[in-house]
Amino acid sequence: MSGEEQKLIADVKDDIEAQMKKEMETYFEGKEYTPDEAQAWAEEVCSNIIKNLKEEGLKGYKYSLTSTIFPKDACSVHTAGNCLWDPTTDECIRVKHEAETFYCILVLFATKV
Repeated sequence: MSGEEQKLIADVKDDIEAQMKKEMETYFEGKEYTPDEAQAWAEEVCSNIIKNLKEEGLKGYKYSLTSTIFPKDACSVHTAGNCLWDPTTDECIRVKHEAETFYCILVLFATKV
């Protein structure tokens, strides 16, 4: 195995988190929440991040990324998730973005295959 294949997601977690935050800041800059556009935004920001992870990511990992976008005037939003995995190799990264009129929360699951 090469050094890249031996590297674990925990070794680059901070870099991936920073990359996700940067993508969100760039993508959502100047946008105001509209329900008609939110679904497309969620899909596109996820697609962009997964594309970057594929190009620069670790070998031997599968990624699953979810995006939740909701307006700031929403009464409340509750989400939950659970999975069974190996905590020595797998990782979950959560990133929140606050825009002027909405929030976006990304949750990335990286599992070693």
